[in-house]
Amino acid sequence: MGILFALLTALCWGLYNLFVRRGRDGIDPGAGYLLTLLLNAGANAAFTLLPLPGSGAPGFGPVPVVLFVLAGLTTTLLGRWLYFESVFTLGPSRASAWKNASPVYTLFIAWLLLAERPTPFTVLGVLATLAGMYLLAREQAESERRGTLVGAAGAAAGHRGNVVGLLLGVGSGVAFASGIMLRKAGLNVWPDAAMGAAIGAAAALVGWLPVSVRRGEVGALLRASGPGLRYFFLAGVFSSLAQLFVFLSLRLTPSTVTHVVTSLEPVFTMMLSPLVLGGRERLNLALVRAVALITVGAALVSL
Repeated sequence: MGILFALLTALCWGLYNLFVRRGRDGIDPGAGYLLTLLLNAGANAAFTLLPLPGSGAPGFGPVPVVLFVLAGLTTTLLGRWLYFESVFTLGPSRASAWKNASPVYTLFIAWLLLAERPTPFTVLGVLATLAGMYLLAREQAESERRGTLVGAAGAAAGHRGNVVGLLLGVGSGVAFASGIMLRKAGLNVWPDAAMGAAIGAAAALVGWLPVSVRRGEVGALLRASGPGLRYFFLAGVFSSLAQLFVFLSLRLTPSTVTHVVTSLEPVFTMMLSPLVLGGRERLNLALVRAVALITVGAALVSL
């Protein structure tokens, strides 16, 4: 069952990626981001009323609450904001590939902080992921040269936009990797998945709201209308489900298994891109190869 929840997480994030990119054409991106956070907080609060695995489990206390708050700030707030920006710069398939190398980022964090020794599978996974990252960076440069890189800045972004998008994608991956570790640590103390997701979503909203007010995104959201609003609403729905599903998966299976299955996110993004985006994102064989290598590498690292 935990594997199914992880698979649903990957599918929901894949759809989120595409709806965010589609919604940007009709609404201020900051207002759209705020809408997704509002929906996340409301939906995950409602999920706590459902009889889900772990509902009402003992273990409530300051330690798990702090861990869930930190997880929400690193993933839903920081990680998703960085990823949000990378989608507009690189397109959803490329951005999700950079983000979903997160098991490798987790590994490097563990090496630096915990002095963990890598296994042969880990070394192979790192090499495969690094090769995929190299191919992805080269593919982005080629797409930029040909004028086929579709994103917020598009082909006009040039080399600077490509590098910024890469850094945003990697930064989001590091934030998500850190957040998953915090989520798992919190669930080890208080195994209530729905409450963990709700606390994290609320923390992210509280953390972002002052910034959003200062940037005028609240007013922009109140004035928003049209199809862009609908697409960001769908992005909020699917990201809310993804947050719940990943907590349920982490509760029922080892975090390594969750890492492996959720690393399929860019595959779902690419598969569904023609249906949701049409010609807004152009896929090619080089991109498919790069995403496949990164996905396989992430899986090997997690074994």
